[in-house]
Amino acid sequence: MNVQLQGHDFRYQAEQMIFVFFRDPENVFLESIYDEKTQSVTTHISHNGRKNSFTLSLSAPFCSDDVLLSAYFALSPLSALKAPWGILSSTRPTKQARSMVWEHGSVEQAKKVLRDRFLVREDKIDLLYSVLSVETPILTKQDKKSVSLFVGIPICPSRCLYCSFGCVPQGKREHRIPPYLAALYQEIDALSEALSQTDFFIETVYVGGGTPTVLLPDELSCLFDRLSSRFDLSRVSEYTLEAGRPDTFTPEKLAACIQGGVNRLCINPQTMQDKTLPVIGRSHTASDVEKAFAMAREAGFQNINSDIILGLPGETEDDVADTLNRLFALSPEEITAHTLYIKRASELKKHIEKTPLPTPETVEKMLDVTQNALLSRGYAPYYMYKQKNTLGNFENVGYALPGYESLYNIYIIEETQTILSVGAGGVTKIVNAEGRNTRSFNPKDILMYQDRITAIAEEKRNLFL
Repeated sequence: MNVQLQGHDFRYQAEQMIFVFFRDPENVFLESIYDEKTQSVTTHISHNGRKNSFTLSLSAPFCSDDVLLSAYFALSPLSALKAPWGILSSTRPTKQARSMVWEHGSVEQAKKVLRDRFLVREDKIDLLYSVLSVETPILTKQDKKSVSLFVGIPICPSRCLYCSFGCVPQGKREHRIPPYLAALYQEIDALSEALSQTDFFIETVYVGGGTPTVLLPDELSCLFDRLSSRFDLSRVSEYTLEAGRPDTFTPEKLAACIQGGVNRLCINPQTMQDKTLPVIGRSHTASDVEKAFAMAREAGFQNINSDIILGLPGETEDDVADTLNRLFALSPEEITAHTLYIKRASELKKHIEKTPLPTPETVEKMLDVTQNALLSRGYAPYYMYKQKNTLGNFENVGYALPGYESLYNIYIIEETQTILSVGAGGVTKIVNAEGRNTRSFNPKDILMYQDRITAIAEEKRNLFL
């Protein structure tokens, strides 16, 4: 991908439109030119010998949206991909849609702007405001003194085909896990010192990964004990553990979670197709997922989320429908449907030419199958976000039965709450009274995190100064 600009510096917007229309943008050349004299923006495109241009005449002061529009009209004739979200390039479209209601005075006016200015397709506009109708009452009740706590365990049994997170395979656990937990506890202690000097309280806790259930039962118990002894968790209403892979479950681990206060569990099969699971690097079967659900229910969990991915190699709409039906038989309270995201550092990206992925048209049918099936069974979309390199430029949507919406998911996507993170790869986000946020990043590499833990802990102690 080669992007050249003249007269403006909206490089991000130009690059975003390339990702909308091209799954692999390596051979795309884009030139975007703003001409102040003629008040116009021209985009020139070249891709594999084909060329196109589009000039947009401006009727208002020049802004980044004009770059997006010009690029949209120049790119679309050269690509077989559609753009269901038009030029709405935000990864948090519901946040943008909510702002439009405030700006334009009503939902109907906001919808008109999305339709006419941003070229968003009608069904996506409906999806946006369906999500807003669920999450807005929740956000209205949010206590501005509440925060969420994220605890990262970036260790997995193995790396999935599509993964690029800073997670490492478990390997010899004595070389991986105890040293990491020692560093993590040091950061937890420092953060608790800082938080105790404020009037904030913890509303939700999310223990994520990686796969936190690679920890042994005693290690899980120690982690939960550390958190409860260092932080006041008396006002926590949602305590999530991202168990992820069902092949890491044992009754002892689940008992430790219940004893530790966890009340929301994520069991993430990604698919219930046994033909696909080994292809994406999973060592479990669909039957293992069913056993994990039974084990979790027996342990006492009454709120379980399951993630699925649409667009996995070799899958069809019928495969997605079968996955959903098999999950419905297990009665999860939430199902989150992700569109396959081709991450730059993943094995999938490295071998993309040899991997038979569904077409964007097929992925769109998968989305329709998923939405229709979930709505028909009483699930409603309650949060959503987008990523820039998903198949077909589609979205990720969380669906929940009424009353089971995850507060943490809503808060982190809508950026209405401070999120305090500990662990390798953790991103702490401080949201101020004006809604602006500042971020602090922990190293993604586990060894670097451990080496720097003294400095990281000191940063945490000074977090609210």
